[in-house]
Amino acid sequence: MKKGNKFFALLISSLLLVIAPLSVSAASVQSEEESAKQAVVNYIDAINNKDADELAKWVDDSRFTSTDEQKKQYKELFQNDAFSSYSIGDFKQDGKEYNVTIDLTRKDSGEVNNVTLPVVKYGDQWKLVVVGEETKSEQVKLQIQKDREENDKIELDKNKIIKPQASAIANWDFSLTKNDGGLYSRTTAYSTSSFNMTGNSVTMNGWQELPGTTSGVSLVYQIVKKGFVGDDVYGEKMLSGRYRENGSWYSFSLSKSGLAPQTGLYIKISNSSGEHGAMGAGNAYQ
Repeated sequence: MKKGNKFFALLISSLLLVIAPLSVSAASVQSEEESAKQAVVNYIDAINNKDADELAKWVDDSRFTSTDEQKKQYKELFQNDAFSSYSIGDFKQDGKEYNVTIDLTRKDSGEVNNVTLPVVKYGDQWKLVVVGEETKSEQVKLQIQKDREENDKIELDKNKIIKPQASAIANWDFSLTKNDGGLYSRTTAYSTSSFNMTGNSVTMNGWQELPGTTSGVSLVYQIVKKGFVGDDVYGEKMLSGRYRENGSWYSFSLSKSGLAPQTGLYIKISNSSGEHGAMGAGNAYQ
């Protein structure tokens, strides 16, 4: 082989050595993206097929304390889901993970809501991560705005100690962290069990404070239904101030939008502060 031909052959070999790893890397990235997107497809297919066991395989849902509770809630939701269809919107890479936007169509109005969820790899399997993202109908948004404008007076309840009673439809007890932006920060809590509502409002009694200080906290109290990709909100009110466990409690009315009875609801409490956590407990009555 001539000297020029040898040089050309060596040059081609060198280029192939450089290009080959890049090609493998690109194929690997493409494969990971396809696997992550397929996990989302599998999840939506499981919703459409009403398969709670399959649903649980493709999601990390921190709203539930056990897989059995999660599957039970999903099975109930198949019967009373507020949404008629789910479809994949944007799907984008975010570092080593992905974010997917799910578009949801409401049964009653045809409104389209959307929720963006992380898609994270656990071992060899990609899963959606649900930590309590929220959807709100236009009707609910109007009701919440109306409640804010009315600025209902928060009254003090002289009870000293929480004693859950048979007449209470919901109870809660929480210790929330500050909102540091972490995916698994404990910034939200739920009532210990679901409840049904036939009326338009519930009376909320309880306490909230930052123990060891005289500072008040600001928490959002909501009536929600846990859905497949987040919480659908039916009513909301922010409560600011210090209501002591061993002092005066708050008492206020929390409205539910719409006249129709609703089943499988929860009280949800959220802390948006990036500076401090909060503790509290309470009961709801109808």
